[in-house]
Amino acid sequence: RPTENRLEGLFFVLILLHALHFVAGMVALTVITRRGLAGRYDHEYHAGVKLCARYWVFLDVVWLVLFGTLLATTFDWSPLIGRFGLA
Repeated sequence: RPTENRLEGLFFVLILLHALHFVAGMVALTVITRRGLAGRYDHEYHAGVKLCARYWVFLDVVWLVLFGTLLATTFDWSPLIGRFGLA
């Protein structure tokens, strides 16, 4: 049971960290949108837009790795391994 509690704790910490990064990304996206609507970006000056886009791609990759890691470490693979003769 202690192992399950640690795994549950780790799961919630990872989800909390992801949620905090998501909120930070939403704040950045709001700032970028307001600046864009105010005409502060053009074809030469758009570094904020590029950085915000890169941040969202980073967040997507982190979420996929997090989901894949949790799936790989918590899913019971034994029925599939036996069914396909991999054991």
